Amino acid sequence: MKIKIQKKKNLRILLLLVLLSSCEDPFLRFSHETYECEKNQYYLKKIILLNKREGDFADIYIAEKFYKIKIKKNSKKFLVLSKLDPKIHIKIDKKNSSAIVNLDKNLFSLKCKKYFFRM
Repeated sequence: MKIKIQKKKNLRILLLLVLLSSCEDPFLRFSHETYECEKNQYYLKKIILLNKREGDFADIYIAEKFYKIKIKKNSKKFLVLSKLDPKIHIKIDKKNSSAIVNLDKNLFSLKCKKYFFRM
C-alpha cells in the first residue's frame, strides 16, 4: 500500500518537473520590449515589441503616427523589421540598442534606450 502511494507521488513529481522544464519561463505571463529613440529629424520615437517571433508585428511611432511593422528576423544579436508602405526597414543591434533605419530612401542611425517589461 505504501509503495503504491510512494510511486504515485514520484510519478506526479516527475510529471511536474517535465512540464516545468519544457517551458522557457514557466511563471512568465507576458513580456514586451520597448526601444525609445533619441530625438531625430525623422521623428522616429518608439518601437514596441509585444511578440518577438518572426512573422509577428511590432508597433512603431513616427511623427505622431502609428505603424504596424513585420518582424523579419529576430536573433540574439539583431532584430530586423520591415514594411513596404511607407517603405521602412529597421535593423536593431540588441547589445547596444542602436538602430539603422531606412525610411523612404533616407538612411540614418539612431541610439535608443531599451526597456524590458516582464510579468
